[in-house]
Amino acid sequence: MPNICLVTSEIVGPFKNGGIGTHNYYLMQYLSEAKEINCTIIYNGPIECESYEYWKSKFKAEYDTEFIWISPTQDNLNQKTLSPCHWERVSQANLDYLKNKQYDIVLFQEMLGGGFRSVQAKRTLGILEGTLLAVMVHSSWQWVNESMQLFPVYGLHEMQTKYMERYSVQYCDALISPSQYMLNWSATDVESLPKFQRIIPYLFDPSLRKASPKKVASELIFFGRLEQRKGLILFLDSLNAIQKDLSTAYSTARIPVYFLGRAGQTEDGDGLLTIQKYRSLLNSTFEIHIISNLGHHEALEFLRSHPKAMVVCPSLQDNSPFAVIENILLETNLISCRTGGIPELFADESRLAEPTVPDLSRLIIAGLNGNLPNLQIAYSIESSRAAWKEFLSINIAQTVGPVHNPRAITTSNISQLPMIVLEAKPISADMLTAQANNRIILRGELLLSNPRALIDEAQAHSHLLLIGSSFSLEPTAESALNSAIHTRPDYILTGYTEYRFAEPLLDAPLGPCLEAVLAENALGNGVVVLPTSILTQIDARGLTLMHQMLKDPKYFWSFLSHLAISGHPIDVIPQTLCFTSKLHSLPLSQRTIYTQRSEIITSMSSQLPRWTQRLLPYIADISPSQNNTSNIAVSNPSDGSKSLPSLLRYYWKRAKAKLRAKLANP
Repeated sequence: MPNICLVTSEIVGPFKNGGIGTHNYYLMQYLSEAKEINCTIIYNGPIECESYEYWKSKFKAEYDTEFIWISPTQDNLNQKTLSPCHWERVSQANLDYLKNKQYDIVLFQEMLGGGFRSVQAKRTLGILEGTLLAVMVHSSWQWVNESMQLFPVYGLHEMQTKYMERYSVQYCDALISPSQYMLNWSATDVESLPKFQRIIPYLFDPSLRKASPKKVASELIFFGRLEQRKGLILFLDSLNAIQKDLSTAYSTARIPVYFLGRAGQTEDGDGLLTIQKYRSLLNSTFEIHIISNLGHHEALEFLRSHPKAMVVCPSLQDNSPFAVIENILLETNLISCRTGGIPELFADESRLAEPTVPDLSRLIIAGLNGNLPNLQIAYSIESSRAAWKEFLSINIAQTVGPVHNPRAITTSNISQLPMIVLEAKPISADMLTAQANNRIILRGELLLSNPRALIDEAQAHSHLLLIGSSFSLEPTAESALNSAIHTRPDYILTGYTEYRFAEPLLDAPLGPCLEAVLAENALGNGVVVLPTSILTQIDARGLTLMHQMLKDPKYFWSFLSHLAISGHPIDVIPQTLCFTSKLHSLPLSQRTIYTQRSEIITSMSSQLPRWTQRLLPYIADISPSQNNTSNIAVSNPSDGSKSLPSLLRYYWKRAKAKLRAKLANP
């Protein structure tokens, strides 16, 4: 019996409404009909109504589905980490749960990167090998920015979450999209897409009761989130444009206009504020009603109960919006826009406007006068169900293939590799080499005067293991590193580092998120596995930075950043590889921070014009944003020292608190 797991931050029920939540609800419903399938939901979103126990019981009783809540705010996610990327911790919690289970297919949503660590663990460690890790593209953060016509506002947190989304899409086993449009857009956002791709339309309730709309509309319903992307301002501007003509035709009564949807973001702050701003302009012709608190099923009933209404879904950009699908199936008096994946839902474009005020106004007037042609649709529940059935019955072994790289046959075991210990202070000549458990240990300080020792050792091995002298390998590190160098033999590999102080800290780097390396060491610290084949490919600048790192392990940051900028493949093993309890291992020196950032800027700007080189230092001050939204959680927010990396910010804050306490109690 196939075991299917859906991982999502939205699902109808605990989450009132939204496209991703609607998709997962009806997919769960479809899976529950197939008695030969076991279904589990891992939910990463908020419980907006009732309780976890309520939904766990309800989903089990009605859909025979296990409901697991990994809350984005629960205590296990509040571990002190050095990254401001809260959703990385959610992704790690998902991996921690999944690696102890056996599912045939795990389906993630790309939004917020819930599958990031699981995909990364499969790529680097080979775990979850018998599981197909699929990602469905709905509305990534970058796509939302472009569609909302808004620049990023959440700083480093946003930058790193977007990296997680892209990584999941690029390296998953199977990529699913409800529209050709979104598949095409995704190809412009990442370097490459997986070979296995499917267009599978969203599912819906086949027993949905139809509406009975009137051909001549006397009411208007804006249906969708009250935000910029959904065309809220376009709709309001269109009402303003046509009200002079309508005031004559409807001189005895104002036209009811219902805004049906949750408040979202607009240039005024949110949709409710935008509607309020337009209300005084429209009051003479239109009677404004805002209904923003209905759940999914209540909203459908509202649409069904207004047969005199024309429903308007004027998205500026959209994937395959459920607002349109629902009205197609209800057979309401619907008009929409010719954007994104919307035209794929219709058999013709007679009820689709260009996203401009004149063209949308034309369709609204046509609907109010009863002059719209009959609705012609292409979307089919039956076709969608057939496509999902075909996907769920695929041969996973043939689709995914082996995780381990065939080239890894010649790779050494980690215990046989030379260990280069990076020491920040001079050491004596008799410490040049030593034997410990049959491992050759080379001291980085003395390799500076004897670089031939490094080259000689490298020739006999596939990889080198570099470790700071203040760090110790975790007992489980050797097994993890063995798996990783056999799975990704050509990659530079790092992992998590734990700082074991009174308040333990975890350094959990993401990987080569190059847009973030100026602000944070997103590439790893403490231990690195370096393929020896890369030694001959490192350019002169890289060798200079390696020279600095051999003197002082704090230069992991600039050395690894240069390798990543130069195009060498780097990835992170998502588990703790080393630890330290020595305070001097922390990069607390502001001079060191400045030096490393300057080195990274030089690496970045070597092929860029001078004006770009002057711009980069300003970008280096990026920090987690202080803005708060219901969907964003930022850990360890910065204070006045916002230009400092997370680790330094954290200890700077602690030091100030201790100083205040000492002054208060001398």
